[in-house]
Amino acid sequence: MKIIYKSSFVQICYSPTIELMEVIWSPTSIKLRPSLYRSEFLTFFKYQNIYKAPNILVDERMFNYKVDNELEKWVNNTLKERVKFFAKKVAIVINENDIKNNSIEQRIEQAHLINTQMAFFKDKTSAKDFLIKEYQMDSK
Repeated sequence: MKIIYKSSFVQICYSPTIELMEVIWSPTSIKLRPSLYRSEFLTFFKYQNIYKAPNILVDERMFNYKVDNELEKWVNNTLKERVKFFAKKVAIVINENDIKNNSIEQRIEQAHLINTQMAFFKDKTSAKDFLIKEYQMDSK
């Protein structure tokens, strides 16, 4: 995986051999503010537009920023606007406590609206398996 973007809050990596983009949030994400969160989110789209990765892994285990309702609406609207740049499959690695959160159901519903397969995992290995299984089968 090659690091293509790094800030205090997030790191974005890309592997062309498996067409996988990985977004890794850092513990410093607790210091985010709405404008910085929007900026980081748009930066992801910038790189997704460049690399057009069909598989995206988002590691949110260290994500500490509380996204309020207004910002969540902005995220959903932004996803809808940029649907043509989005991946076919998204795997999100989250803490077990987050699995119980109702916002996950909303995120899955949003993914269906943009024709993206989305799944949540507790570990990175399972998430990567979900993302690259089809790719590995296609390349044989």
